[in-house]
This record gives sequence, structure tokens and C-alpha cells, in this order.
Amino acid sequence: ANSDWFRGVELKYGPDGGVYVTDWTDLGECHDRDGIHRRSGRIYKVRYGDPAAPQALNLQTQSNQQLVELQLHQNDWFVRHARRILQERAARGDSMQRTHYQLSLMLGQNKDVTRQLRALWALHVTGGLEEIDLVLMLGHEREEIRKWVVRFMVSPEYHNEKTAAVLAAHAGEEVSGLVR
Repeated sequence: ANSDWFRGVELKYGPDGGVYVTDWTDLGECHDRDGIHRRSGRIYKVRYGDPAAPQALNLQTQSNQQLVELQLHQNDWFVRHARRILQERAARGDSMQRTHYQLSLMLGQNKDVTRQLRALWALHVTGGLEEIDLVLMLGHEREEIRKWVVRFMVSPEYHNEKTAAVLAAHAGEEVSGLVR
């Protein structure tokens, strides 16, 4: 930004591919010491090319299968919101058996590691991973997947008295510093 007082706070992107930048512009050091200037922030939208016409979106109306398919979308906005909705449905007790099957296929068959990771994350947040799944994935060919498997294994959802021994045994064979 060409402003000395620009303080970029966060980047988000929307369903149209535009990137939103939030800026907190406060002309006084430490908020002028007399209170926060709550009216001095700005939001910028950055886009490439001609913007697409706005569309009415309601991903809540999508089926679980459609939400799983959105894990392959090129715009991560759709991916994240679809994963959140699947997580909410799992949390309220909806059946996720078919969803877990579809996500497992995506994880196992898709060649793109970003799509594999999306499937893994969606399986995790919907309760579709068991401890044995994680142990088996310690042998996955992609280090990015193995790294996340280790992160999940030490989280409260999966950690148990055997976790340390399994990870210690695997660490001796692991070739990736990222995973170790």
C-alpha cells in the first residue's frame, strides 16, 4: 500500500476469486492513547480481469456428495465452506458413511496432493478417520500427507498410549525432515 499507516490485517478470498484485504489505518501510534479509532479501517478487493457477475450462493442446499465434489474446486473458498458444512452435518449426527467413502476414494485415487490433503482434512473434521487409517497412512508416498497424519496422531482425537511408540518406530524410517 502507498500509505505509511496501512496495516494489513487479513486476506480472504471470495467465491468470485477476488481477494479481500482488510486494513486497519490508525493515524495515532498505539491508537492515539485515547481509544481505538474504529472507523478508520478499510476493505480492498483485488481481482484479475473482468469480475464475474455476482451469483446467489447457498452451499447449505447442496447434498453431501456435491460438497465432497467441491473439495476438487479450483477456488478454495468453495472448498473451505463445503468442508465446514460437512463438519457441521457430522457434528449434528447426520450419516457420513457415503461421504467418508467418497472422500477416501478422493484421498486414494486423486494424483494431486492438494486434493488429497483436502480429502484428508474433510475426513478428519467429519470423523472419518480411525487410528488404524492414520497408522497405515504413515507409509503414504507423499510427505505432505504423512506430515498431517503425524499432526493428527498427536491430537486429542487420536492420541493414545501407543501413539508415541508408533511414531518413534516410524521416525527411524522416515526420510522426510518435514515429517520427522
